[in-house]
Amino acid sequence: MVQQVPGEDLGTFGAVLEAKGVVPKFLYAWENPPWPDPAEGDGVVVLGGWMSVHDAGRLPWLQAEMAWLGEVLAQGLPYFGICLGLQLMIHGLGGTVYRGPCPEIGVIAVRRTDAGRRHPLFSDLADPFPVFSWHGETVTVPPGCTVLAASGRYPVQAVACGPHRVGLQFHLEAHRAWLRALVATPEYRRDLSDGEEHALGQALAAIEGDLSHIGRSVFGRWLAL
Repeated sequence: MVQQVPGEDLGTFGAVLEAKGVVPKFLYAWENPPWPDPAEGDGVVVLGGWMSVHDAGRLPWLQAEMAWLGEVLAQGLPYFGICLGLQLMIHGLGGTVYRGPCPEIGVIAVRRTDAGRRHPLFSDLADPFPVFSWHGETVTVPPGCTVLAASGRYPVQAVACGPHRVGLQFHLEAHRAWLRALVATPEYRRDLSDGEEHALGQALAAIEGDLSHIGRSVFGRWLAL
């Protein structure tokens, strides 16, 4: 379990792991930990963060993480990436990460592609379904990867790269306490205008029950793959 930012944790996904009896090993990337042999693990979950893959030149710990994730991807380990975690997967597999047309922050509606409707993680979801988003970059998927979901502004919102590697641009793990931790992080807070924090909290509260149900379903199905 790779965490990029002190306040941006597993959110509601922690309860999914607990219910399944899974005890993850946490790697706090900003501490530049000793990166283990990928063969020692059963899979990798890579959480989000305010930084970009393009920040590796000024964040040595991110450069080390990206090198390690290259080994993880080369060995074909199961992978679940969230936001930055998606972008790190795409970059590691030869795709591109670039700035999108505008930031996408808050509750948005996402629709499955035809491939998404057939994918076991998304097959039982409705169209559209609500998610929480906070990003300004997007990706071009490399060969061998398939887009599973899209929004009105961003045509790549979820990607599968093989049967066990999935990335989400959005946050299904979000809840109000998780959001407060993000807003307390200066690099996130600078994205918000006055009063926007309250509006984000209200919008997230309105979908929190649905989001938790969707998140538990999607993440639980990935764990079972």
